[in-house]
Amino acid sequence: MNTPEKIGITRKNLMTRETEKRLKIALAEVEEKAKMALKAVGESAGPSSDWHDNFPFEQANRDFELYSSEVTMIKKQLENREIIKPRGEIAEVGVGNEVVIILNNEEKPEVFTLLGSADSFTKTGWLSCESPLGSSLIGKKVGEMIIFSVGEKVIKGKILEIRPGKFDF
Repeated sequence: MNTPEKIGITRKNLMTRETEKRLKIALAEVEEKAKMALKAVGESAGPSSDWHDNFPFEQANRDFELYSSEVTMIKKQLENREIIKPRGEIAEVGVGNEVVIILNNEEKPEVFTLLGSADSFTKTGWLSCESPLGSSLIGKKVGEMIIFSVGEKVIKGKILEIRPGKFDF
């Protein structure tokens, strides 16, 4: 199967402005931790550079590797980002809409705001458009049924209302 990456199309990382700010703050914090861990590597090696059976040195290296991988992960999330704006169109569900659905014939409907994967569950009701539920909603209209799977469980639902997005831009 040809994924966007295989045919040379760069995939956008969808996120709200709020999530972009949160990730930038997290990046600065983890970069500082990585810097401190690298300093600890040098200090724990000591003047003799005896690295054998040196627990503080080994722990400092592990910490540095951990923080470095976190830096890489956050930078990857911020690459090719596209900021999501609240979507005003309500004819069909799209990223940036708020959607009211009823799942598995439950009595109480649920309200979700369809956003990017970095936003999912940042706030109550924020849902990734890449999740099984989120992807089943894209392009659907009021009254349409949705079906999606979570593990072995098949879940059905119905779209009751599509609303403009209500998040800060």
